[in-house]
Amino acid sequence: SIRRQIRIDGSIKQVPSKVADQYFNTRPYGSRIGAWASIQSTPMESKLDLIKRIQEYKKKFPIHKKVPRPPHWSGWALKANEVEFWLDGNNRIHERLRYKKSGSKWVKEILYP
Repeated sequence: SIRRQIRIDGSIKQVPSKVADQYFNTRPYGSRIGAWASIQSTPMESKLDLIKRIQEYKKKFPIHKKVPRPPHWSGWALKANEVEFWLDGNNRIHERLRYKKSGSKWVKEILYP
């Protein structure tokens, strides 16, 4: 454990496809291929399965600049109202800082642990 935590409160929304496409195209070739090859968060028999899938997608998309964004790949925009930083301390004397949005400014508060 790194004995630190950050908590963010706010709202999120999915970014438009055009924005996701633009960001996806800035990523390195290997990362874009990996986005196609990985069946994220599902169990795999061995790492060799992933390596085989990577090779398959490299054959499918051999031109580095011509890797389209996978339909399942997108992005999210977070509009934060509050951000809290927690740092573990001895005897439960933790450090806690909270920043709260107040109009166009952020207000800093020190919190009791």
